[in-house]
Amino acid sequence: MEISYFTLLALCAFGLGACPFSVWIGRWFLGKDIRDYGDGNPGAANVFRAGGRQSGFLAVLLDTAKGIPFVLLAHSFFKLPEAAVLGVAMSASNRKCQYNLNESTEVLKKANLAL
Repeated sequence: MEISYFTLLALCAFGLGACPFSVWIGRWFLGKDIRDYGDGNPGAANVFRAGGRQSGFLAVLLDTAKGIPFVLLAHSFFKLPEAAVLGVAMSASNRKCQYNLNESTEVLKKANLAL
């Protein structure tokens, strides 16, 4: 039973971890593509650069909080062992995974050219 709980929590944490909150904040609140700023990464640092402190701190808060719900569920509600809780936490931190297929294809092309 622990395996099925772990699998479900890890998949859900992976899905939430793939949500690009910083990109969304840039799009919805700032009306900008934050990947056009700084180093071009879709992260909170570029939200700070593009929009200032308030939007930057919101991006940090949302990006940091991604893993909390599933880790709390794994540890408190389902009583999974510490190793499984760590696995759920690591699933939520998949920073580079995005739902945008075009971006993923571009990243793979660049990586292939670098090899």
